[in-house]
Amino acid sequence: MNGGASSGLLSSSTATIIAGIFGFLGGVFSRVGKHWYEKRIKRVKFRRAILTEIKSPRSTINDIENQSASDVVEFTHAVFPNKIYNEQIENVGLLSSAEVGQVVDYYTIAEVADEQLDALAEEENGVDADHFMNETIPNLKDARYDAEKILQYHTKFLGKFRYKLRRGICGDFLIG
Repeated sequence: MNGGASSGLLSSSTATIIAGIFGFLGGVFSRVGKHWYEKRIKRVKFRRAILTEIKSPRSTINDIENQSASDVVEFTHAVFPNKIYNEQIENVGLLSSAEVGQVVDYYTIAEVADEQLDALAEEENGVDADHFMNETIPNLKDARYDAEKILQYHTKFLGKFRYKLRRGICGDFLIG
């Protein structure tokens, strides 16, 4: 009887191998899941930080835009912030390609605007206040708006979707 009963079960060496494979796969999946989760959290934090930095000069840009070219010298002290972007440049790759394009465009134009404001403050002949007012500021405003819009979309849409899904799943369990 012992021979017949043990023939239907896996041998101990086969069971050990299968358990080892499942253990290995569980370790791999948990490691990959942890890496994915940490990368996602890093992306969310970076996206929010960049969004905050891009939003901060909104009033300055609008104030400059409402001035005449002769009054722009008053704003030569204005600086378009880029500290987070410069310190976290290696994290730009965490964003989607559409986000990267908009964010890089904004910061490129903001750097040009800073250089032009410095030149205007020093009254260098190479920078024309009319060009600054008619070209750089509208381009900067558009680039800031586009970058802010796409970052907000990714932040809000994914956030709302995630919370709606969790509320739907958890709410059903809590209510039912």
